[in-house]
Amino acid sequence: MNRDRAFPDKAATSGSGRIATEIRPVCSIHRLVKIDLIRYHRGVKRQGEAMIEKLREINGGRTLLMNVGVLFCIIIMLGLANLICRFVLKTDLTYLMPWLIGAAVVYCFGPALALWCLTGSPSGDA
Repeated sequence: MNRDRAFPDKAATSGSGRIATEIRPVCSIHRLVKIDLIRYHRGVKRQGEAMIEKLREINGGRTLLMNVGVLFCIIIMLGLANLICRFVLKTDLTYLMPWLIGAAVVYCFGPALALWCLTGSPSGDA
């Protein structure tokens, strides 16, 4: 492989500005490893930014106080649904309520907690 074509900035040039045809040794494998590490860290940074962006979409820009309000409304709706099921439909759903409330807590505070740890702000604003 002609390394002068891979790294034209390090290639030997003649007086006319054209790339010379002789092959010069490029510094070492260290330069190649360094370039690979830089590309790897850029990829990791892009993946991290994509994850933060997805968490922002899930959170919807809500602050912690808004998440508390959403959780309060969800608990009220679950309570009303439980009363309707118990007295109108004559079914008992009390065994299901802790699971539904737990899922609501994770939905409301999970993304906000992750954004708070990653960006320093519960709503994801940097």
